[in-house]
Amino acid sequence: MSERVFRLLLIDSDLVFRLGVRAWLEGSADLQIEAEADTSEAALALLGSRSFDLVLLDLGLDRLDLCQRLQTQYPSLPILILSAARNSESIEAALKLGVQGHWIKGTNPDELVIAIRRVGSGQTYFSDRPSASSAIEAKLNPLAMLRQNIRRSSLRQIDANLADVRSQLAGNSSGFDRAILQGQQRELKVARWLVNRVLLRGKDIPVDLSVPLQLTSLLDPALPPTQTTLPLRSYLFDSIASKLEHDLQNLTSIPLEIDILKAAKKRELLKLIVQDLERILSDLIAAEITPIQLQSRLPQVMRDLWQIVVTNFFGRYFALSVNESTQISEHDIVPVILKETAIVQAEVLDKIPLVTELFAHILFRSPLEIDNTSYAVGTSEAMLRSKALLENLIIEVANAVIQPLLNNFANVELIKQKFYNYNLITTREIERFRNDLSWKYRRSRYFDEPKAIFESQFPLLVLNELGITKIDVYAPRTQELKQLSGIRFIVTLVLELQDALAPRLRSTVAFLGSGFVYVLTEIIGRGLGLIARGILQGIGSAWQDHRFRKFVDRAK
Repeated sequence: MSERVFRLLLIDSDLVFRLGVRAWLEGSADLQIEAEADTSEAALALLGSRSFDLVLLDLGLDRLDLCQRLQTQYPSLPILILSAARNSESIEAALKLGVQGHWIKGTNPDELVIAIRRVGSGQTYFSDRPSASSAIEAKLNPLAMLRQNIRRSSLRQIDANLADVRSQLAGNSSGFDRAILQGQQRELKVARWLVNRVLLRGKDIPVDLSVPLQLTSLLDPALPPTQTTLPLRSYLFDSIASKLEHDLQNLTSIPLEIDILKAAKKRELLKLIVQDLERILSDLIAAEITPIQLQSRLPQVMRDLWQIVVTNFFGRYFALSVNESTQISEHDIVPVILKETAIVQAEVLDKIPLVTELFAHILFRSPLEIDNTSYAVGTSEAMLRSKALLENLIIEVANAVIQPLLNNFANVELIKQKFYNYNLITTREIERFRNDLSWKYRRSRYFDEPKAIFESQFPLLVLNELGITKIDVYAPRTQELKQLSGIRFIVTLVLELQDALAPRLRSTVAFLGSGFVYVLTEIIGRGLGLIARGILQGIGSAWQDHRFRKFVDRAK
């Protein structure tokens, strides 16, 4: 966080908005609202008597003239205009006057903090993103922002007390004192959990998550890493939750297990995974897990996540009556699905790429390696990659939840009615869908996966506004390449042979092709042309001789 303190003048006629901005900025020690003004006259009077580092100017109906006067009288004073609209004639006119920044009311308040710091430091910031909340029209809810401010300050106090208790526990304390300190530590952890749950994110705060935030300045280096990545975790999970409200259609060329679900069930499953994963990350933080422990326990973490989601999605006591050889038998779905834990773990969960790197980035602020370059927490590159990895993780876990359902209860009528898309409820369509999945598994195992290993890539399933799509990201996979054997290894040899022969084969074909064209055009073509020309000349000469004889006969 910057050590410089920016003295701000807030000019806005809306008292509620001014209260909201003041409440929100109280959480940033380097941003201080020195004065407020509700009219142009009051603002000019304040500027004549005091000095400021930045002006926050609401661009109302009568404020364009004030903006022009400020640019003329105080040319070195940065101006960040605030507006409820994305585009208007007033905004365009203000931008032409040379204002340094523009922020849209109703978008993420964290972006306002970023905008103030950039403009106050001599940079520019122009927001062109609409509000993500239609319930609040161009208003910062002061109560919501106050709640978030309380959450921040409360967490800092709790973390400071936790650090103090831990330092005392590390010292030489008696058994009685140690028991008291351990009790205090448990109470503080419970208090922190409650603060996070109650005040983590309010629905009345409009948040725009279409573009990654630069969160580096929001991370407090004085706190332990696992306690300072809360803004990153909140951003990632809020971003995915926002995308899950869009269409979830499969836009890839490969079938996905969740394609069989109704749209509402698919959305429900993905949201459930987001919630359960967020809880597991909070539990890892509460357990004070280390990076080494994370790496060794990751299979257990992924297994726990899958089992929790299976239980919550289908319901612990959801049972089916299945007709088996003319006898009706009762089956609890969850125990049957959980019997396939080992298979799902080996075939799906353990193969989800870069999960360790993602969790280490979220929990311990470890940089992400992207195209052989390290990117720290908060950089746009790291946030885009972490979003892609998290989205892929959630989609793959969802596929892993549905896969054993299709293996055991694919054609049960109650399952079809409760979960399946209406286009995939007939026995024929279900069997066709399962066959497509079987071919996908074979192709993935024997061709797509070794090809991706050989090309040092990971395919990721990600979300966008239109649905689920696929991207490829670079990552070294040398060890996996060395372990390939059998058909998978032969595939890499064929690819290598293709790479070695293809250029030479193309050049040979090109040479032969050019030679063939030369023979056709220069030799055969010209020969045919000469023959045709001779024939035409012969025909012409005969015709001329015939006309000459007729002329002589007439002369006689």
